[in-house]
Amino acid sequence: MKKQLGKMIFDQLVDIKDDYLDLKEEQTIPIYGMDGKLDSLELVNLIVNLEEAVYANFGINVTLADEKAFSQKSSPFLTVHSLSEYIKTLLAAVSDE
Repeated sequence: MKKQLGKMIFDQLVDIKDDYLDLKEEQTIPIYGMDGKLDSLELVNLIVNLEEAVYANFGINVTLADEKAFSQKSSPFLTVHSLSEYIKTLLAAVSDE
């Protein structure tokens, strides 16, 4: 699942910003923050697109930008790895319900 989520995130990044075309699909790719390539509007677009992609791929509705995301010690939107781990956690929580 981790690889599938990473690819899904990377594909959405490339769709939003061509700067990601030159990068390899790696978990350490910065998304948002000091080293990230997305501005705040592009981050919002990424979040919306990923929520739709998660539903299309897993049949589960998730909300990525909520109090859970903002209450974490470090943002889940910093790297592909942190975002894929966050989504994986959300999917596991829904599956446990």
